[in-house]
Amino acid sequence: MNRFRIFLTAFAVFLTFSLTGCTTTQIETPTSQIYNSDELSINEIKNSIILACEGRDWRVDNVTSSYVTAVYSKPGMSATVQINYDATKYTIEWKNSTGSLERKGDTIHKTYNRWVRNLQLDIDKKLNAIKSRKFLTE
Repeated sequence: MNRFRIFLTAFAVFLTFSLTGCTTTQIETPTSQIYNSDELSINEIKNSIILACEGRDWRVDNVTSSYVTAVYSKPGMSATVQINYDATKYTIEWKNSTGSLERKGDTIHKTYNRWVRNLQLDIDKKLNAIKSRKFLTE
């Protein structure tokens, strides 16, 4: 019985370290180049960012001529990003996070990076859709 307890204790410690060790990762700050940017107005870029945020259930908090601030919340966690943009690129920067997404130095829960990558993909899709529509109507 004593060996069994030692085994269970060791196994519990192993599980705790293996599960918690894999949940944090380096924080990502993705930047996407906007190719053929002369085809897009700054307003189209801004609107693409806003539509992508709304499509992914990010709440758009602040919009200026050079950035959009958005918040994504789930029970027990939230993240705030600032999406800086100009005519040639955009960058999604971490601003704040709460709950299990709290930032620890340069690391954060891997869920944050997944949320940001998905947002980046959707922004790229919106921008490419506008460029495709313009190309087809020429």
